[in-house]
Amino acid sequence: MTACRTSWRSLLATCLVAVLFDAWSRTTGHGQGLGLFVAAQAGWEGVGTWSTGNGNVLTGPSLGAPYNNSFIYPNVTGYSFSFTSDGYFEQTQFTWNPNATDPHFEAIVLWQHGTYEVLTNGSITTNPTVFNGDGRIQTQNACSAVSSNIYYYNEPGLYQTWAVAPWRGKTMLRLGKYDGSLLPRMYLVSSDPSQFMFPTKFITNSSIGTYQIGSS
Repeated sequence: MTACRTSWRSLLATCLVAVLFDAWSRTTGHGQGLGLFVAAQAGWEGVGTWSTGNGNVLTGPSLGAPYNNSFIYPNVTGYSFSFTSDGYFEQTQFTWNPNATDPHFEAIVLWQHGTYEVLTNGSITTNPTVFNGDGRIQTQNACSAVSSNIYYYNEPGLYQTWAVAPWRGKTMLRLGKYDGSLLPRMYLVSSDPSQFMFPTKFITNSSIGTYQIGSS
């Protein structure tokens, strides 16, 4: 009975700390700290750089310099995410979009970064608005009137489920989107995501029309 009482007291103390930390985070703007706290509670195992297929699509400079409106198109389509241990994420995606009214396909490449949180219910939220103005999306269709268009891109994400597991000799991350559909399997490229990420700060200075790493 004593052990049970101790266990309940510990659980209540943990819950109280979480509530107080949540309130403090919301009033002081330290939401990122809350995300890390909850991630530890939720057993998050996604820190690292992940990519579909053979890793041809990656976050970071291999994609070019999106902040300078310059993309290097990968050889194949795919997805890549990087997650740091201190609450930052980066996302790259290269896909072909079929058009029902046009027999040609449209190439879409996007990049964005920001912060993320792993919630107590196991879902993950990504928030690129903290670096609003950095993200880019480019579409290309050689047969359209304007063959290439590039826009600012800023889309928060909600992934209701995640799983990290062995898969065919590799370590796999599978993210489930808000509507229940699954993203393609991504495999661990590196446990040190800093090798495949841009700086975790503003890297676009659009207010004066110039683009350089490190501007705020």
